[in-house]
Amino acid sequence: MQKKLLLIITLISTAFFANAQDAKPQISAGVTLGAAVGKLSSSYPVASSVNVRYSHPINDQLRILATTGFSSYVSSDGYYTGYDTYNGSFSAGSLVTFWPTQIGVKAYLVNRLFVQADAGISVNLNEYWDDITKVAPLVSTSVGYTVPFGRSKWSLDLGLGYENRIDKSVGFSQIKLGALFNFDL
Repeated sequence: MQKKLLLIITLISTAFFANAQDAKPQISAGVTLGAAVGKLSSSYPVASSVNVRYSHPINDQLRILATTGFSSYVSSDGYYTGYDTYNGSFSAGSLVTFWPTQIGVKAYLVNRLFVQADAGISVNLNEYWDDITKVAPLVSTSVGYTVPFGRSKWSLDLGLGYENRIDKSVGFSQIKLGALFNFDL
């Protein structure tokens, strides 16, 4: 029994950690800017996010991803803060903020062109919204292109994607453009 378990662990480890010679794990950081679609797109038309990602290569064409960050939807009247001597600090407009955490895959189709699919959860960080589920499923897909910076360890992923926070009463969905800087470890 122990030999079978050891064999299974060895096979899984070999499959997960086997890299092609050029493929290296990466740490990435970047931003997205999106246009909201769906029920709340007129109330919260603009979406943005800041992301951090770990990418582990399975081979030259396939990577496993782990991503987290913060995403926000800005109200149609904007959002700003300020300070004046009469009222002190103030803010105007609305901002809906989430903490997404996802795992996914990134597959290179041709040369540097890739498709990506992620799934995970999105945590609502807003205390004043009772009709938004605190934790909801989150799915996203994208297509993009990796731009290498010569022979350095740096590259840039540019992509177009769709993201959907699956909520019970209100859904936050967006079509987004993104840019992530990648660093080979």
